[in-house]
Amino acid sequence: MIFGVGVGWMAEEFALLGEPFHERGVRMDESLRLVKTLWTERNPTFAGRYFRVSDCAVTPKPVQRPHVPVWVGGDSPAALRRAARLGDGWHSAGTSLAELPGKLTQLAEELATAGRDRKDFVVSAFPTDRFGLDVVRQFAAQGVDHVMVPVFSFDADKVRQRLEQIATDVIEPYRRG
Repeated sequence: MIFGVGVGWMAEEFALLGEPFHERGVRMDESLRLVKTLWTERNPTFAGRYFRVSDCAVTPKPVQRPHVPVWVGGDSPAALRRAARLGDGWHSAGTSLAELPGKLTQLAEELATAGRDRKDFVVSAFPTDRFGLDVVRQFAAQGVDHVMVPVFSFDADKVRQRLEQIATDVIEPYRRG
């Protein structure tokens, strides 16, 4: 399992919940610290600005050690910083081949600042370029470990078309070598 998180971008959603939109980043940071505490400690205690936990037990604990991998999504400098400090991976919510080098450079700088090693960190991307095996290879050549293929739609015909495109433009060329 992968635990994917992002702070959100739609101010109206926060207004409906009665929560300040401008606090979503610090709230996410604290939430990630809390969930890791709950996943890893036998009798977790946590005291933060938004959340306090004591005298509790959370079971079952994740099978994955030390905890479920956390991938932080987003393309802002804050998202890259959060991923480097608190995540096990970063997922670009949508980037092009042209934008990728700059984002990877910033990520490398943030990982170094956090005292983290890139080899212990996953980079995932959702390409905005026309998708095909050549795009997958170009993303991989730049250091992307995981590529997400966009297939979601409420329209079943669009999902079918996208899956057929993946079969034609990715799977078949890969099988041919």
